[in-house]
Amino acid sequence: SGVDGNTTAKAKVGHIEFTVVGSESGQTWVGIYSKDNANSQGTSGSASAFGGYLDFVLDNLSIEAAAPEKNELALLLQEADPMVEEIYTETETGAWNAFVAARTNGHIVFDNEAATTAEVTDAVNALKTAMAKLTKASISISGTVTNANNAPVEGAVLTLENATYFPTGLTVTTGADGTFQFVSKSGVELLPGTYHIKAEATGYYVTTTGSIVVTKTDGAKIQDIQLEAEAPGAYVNDFNSGDISMMGPVVDEPVEQLPTTEWVEYNGSGALKVIWNGPNTQASRPINNVVDKTVSFANGTFSFDVTALTTGARFNVTMRTTSGNNRLTIGQEDSANKWFGEFWSETGASGYTAAQNNSGKPYVEPGATRNVRVTLNGTEATVFIDGMQVYSVNLTAGNLIGSSVDAITTPGWCGINMSGNQGSEFILDNIRIIRADPADGVQNVTGTITARSGVAVSGAAVELYQGE
Repeated sequence: SGVDGNTTAKAKVGHIEFTVVGSESGQTWVGIYSKDNANSQGTSGSASAFGGYLDFVLDNLSIEAAAPEKNELALLLQEADPMVEEIYTETETGAWNAFVAARTNGHIVFDNEAATTAEVTDAVNALKTAMAKLTKASISISGTVTNANNAPVEGAVLTLENATYFPTGLTVTTGADGTFQFVSKSGVELLPGTYHIKAEATGYYVTTTGSIVVTKTDGAKIQDIQLEAEAPGAYVNDFNSGDISMMGPVVDEPVEQLPTTEWVEYNGSGALKVIWNGPNTQASRPINNVVDKTVSFANGTFSFDVTALTTGARFNVTMRTTSGNNRLTIGQEDSANKWFGEFWSETGASGYTAAQNNSGKPYVEPGATRNVRVTLNGTEATVFIDGMQVYSVNLTAGNLIGSSVDAITTPGWCGINMSGNQGSEFILDNIRIIRADPADGVQNVTGTITARSGVAVSGAAVELYQGE
């Protein structure tokens, strides 16, 4: 009912009809609400929330109560409708087909206002009999999350992803013993198939498992996960303070085309929302950069969490950036699962690599929050998404198209870039930067703080004293 993305005040008229199976207590309410995907005419924040874009007009509402004898049939259909063949075995040949026929007939009888009590009773009995001849397989994925010392990791958040690394909607958190288990829950059925588990825990790199194949006959899978402690000495920006003053573009004009940045609350914590306003032209590419101007480096690691709200195509990581014309980018091409590298220098030199097809690997796409980690060492760049290496390139002249020199290796800021796709929106969070540049006259002191159990400690205060 209704139409998404209306660009005028006059929405198309829609019609919807549905059946509600109420609570046995009789206390059932039916409500109607607007989704948050209405076209907000380019507004955001309070202007979007209170601008009337979620309003609608309701007319000709009709509520009809089903006959009392259909209550049992309605409850039975509610149980039968989610049943899928992938997780049921037959106790006799043809049992599944008989069940499908009984379920279909049950709906026909329920929808028939003239159905007799005898027809309803027959439909109920036929469906009960058919369901009794099917056995549901036990499907689960369980295991233990540990660190490099084999100590359990408490509080690790695990997301079950499908074969293409897209979230299934199932998420669990480990307890003190580090154990976890994925099973079906209301609204999300765990079916036989290929899965991956994305594991996140404070003080550890994000990790994604290899393929976990679950079948109807081998439905209880064990998948242990070991996490690697993050390197110490990082600059961290989680935006929880509400301060985003360190984030901004690398050019000053044209003002109306500069990216929009705003602090938002996302998934229960502070984050940065970026909206690209530059037109889809080559000239706008220097404009479409948002960097963290706190730390500048030539070599090191830059990581962050990113959620594409519109598209992930042409999403880039920008590094060694000092201006719109002096920067290096690593990112996704027009096809979101193709990666390439590109650079521009203030000397006028520039070049790019041929796109590499990364089909079968995770990438930045709407509906999934990704942890992106890019490591730079001279002309070598490596990209990890959710802990999985997805791209590696050496940005030397021999690998660059249109350039007779190597890519820039001078220090600069890092952030994100969008080449084209005007109006694209992203949520950025948990920036982490580790410098690997040598410093004259400076001695770095690094280490890891762990509890007696071997678990890395996050947020510990460390003081450095001079002298004995």
